[in-house]
Amino acid sequence: MITSTSQGDILIDFDNEEVVGIKLSGGMDSAIVFYMVCKHIQENNLQTAILLMTVDKPGHGSSNSDFAKKVLYWMKQNFPTVKILSHQLDKAPDTAEDWATAPNMDWARREPVDEWIYHQEKQIYETHQHTPFNIYFTGITNNPPEEVYSQFYNSKEELLEGPDDIRSSSHPITIEHPYFLDTDGYWHLGRTNNPEVKQGEMICINLLAHVDKIAVAELYDKFNLRQRLLPNTRSCENDDPVLTNNFTTHCNTECWWCHERHWGLGNQNKY
Repeated sequence: MITSTSQGDILIDFDNEEVVGIKLSGGMDSAIVFYMVCKHIQENNLQTAILLMTVDKPGHGSSNSDFAKKVLYWMKQNFPTVKILSHQLDKAPDTAEDWATAPNMDWARREPVDEWIYHQEKQIYETHQHTPFNIYFTGITNNPPEEVYSQFYNSKEELLEGPDDIRSSSHPITIEHPYFLDTDGYWHLGRTNNPEVKQGEMICINLLAHVDKIAVAELYDKFNLRQRLLPNTRSCENDDPVLTNNFTTHCNTECWWCHERHWGLGNQNKY
């Protein structure tokens, strides 16, 4: 399946996979990836099953899983012949006392977002150990151009901070993803020569690595999903339960990710 955007083609070309994984956050990016994988399976009469993985962010209640479930329900209604396995749900602990991040990991800064990243990796590895798959899809996109996100201000006229990593079109779409469980009980990205520990390999396909939210909005329009699938998604990363109705709505102007969504979708559909 090839889908064209103004920023390049999106290609899905698996044909004999028993199971494929998808990291489903409940946001507009992973939702459109889920849609295209379902469409590819249906149009090619494949027997491939989909395995979804979702982890709730610390301090954000169950917002990721709640919106992921909405997206899943929509897909089941629109792709009834596509086999979807049991949705794998997890939650990163809210308090530092319960965090599991290994102190020697690159991302272990003892902050909620780092624990969330670790739990996402942990979920992928543990799920893969239970139900093996060769490939899994993610929906991370490019950042907007700097001249765009340098204008992302909140209502107090403070410049908003976005992702720590600089997401760009130079990032590879397909990445080898080996992993292992060390003798202290922590999961790691990489390989080991120790045959006694749990380990495995898979391929991560970041389907939207070379496009930004403008192209994602084009995909929603191409498939006529702006009024159908999009309302079931949420992109907000604001930590304030008051501004977000306890993490059920968008804060609209108070976080970088809401600005990014608005910029991509344009004035036709803010949030």
